[in-house]
Amino acid sequence: MNHDEERLWLDIQAFRFDKHDVELPFSKRLARDNSWSLGYALRVIDEYRKFLFLCCVCNHGVTPSLAVDEAWHLHLCYTQSYWVDLCKNTLGRELHHLPTEGGATESEKYLQFYTNTFASYTHYFDEQPPPDIWLAPDKRFEHPLKSRKQDTHWHIRKPNRFTILFILGTIVCFTALAMTIEEEYRISIIGIGVVVVIVSAFLSMQRDDGTNNHALCGGCGGTGCTNDSGCSGCGGD
Repeated sequence: MNHDEERLWLDIQAFRFDKHDVELPFSKRLARDNSWSLGYALRVIDEYRKFLFLCCVCNHGVTPSLAVDEAWHLHLCYTQSYWVDLCKNTLGRELHHLPTEGGATESEKYLQFYTNTFASYTHYFDEQPPPDIWLAPDKRFEHPLKSRKQDTHWHIRKPNRFTILFILGTIVCFTALAMTIEEEYRISIIGIGVVVVIVSAFLSMQRDDGTNNHALCGGCGGTGCTNDSGCSGCGGD
């Protein structure tokens, strides 16, 4: 590191993410939201600091690991801390987080960014990124990403128009049929109708595993030191 880079790294290291007078500071929220231990969350924050440094000094796109990306996402929610305390007063530039535009070209671009990030990490910090926080480049984009947050809800698809019409038609038909037959058989017909409606609704609203959730990112990149604003975005589909 040259003199300016050393000064920037010292400023980033001195940046405070946690407020000491709150019950749920940044590090504890990061751990809670991702079902991590507090110790692991603190390590991720340290790696997030290194990512921020690389964003400012590298002349190529920089992409974080999955875990570091979670820290970045959360920090963006702390708007005062991120945009004023970090970007304006510490880094002296804005780092924007932009979603991928999708497609093979974008995937290849961010894979190259991530590979370059590994090389620059080793160059500036004279060590390999910790493998439990930074997946190797050949693993980072090899499969659709799933959220590492604690899953506390079922993700249910909306029924499509055909299913809604089918269910409504079934209800009308079985109701009409029940009114035309003898009373002793009506309960059976109504029961069959209810079963058909429930099964149809269940098949149309199977649980969505979230692999196509547009909120999930394959990585972030697009930062460079050749301009004052910087630009970062999510890569991968």
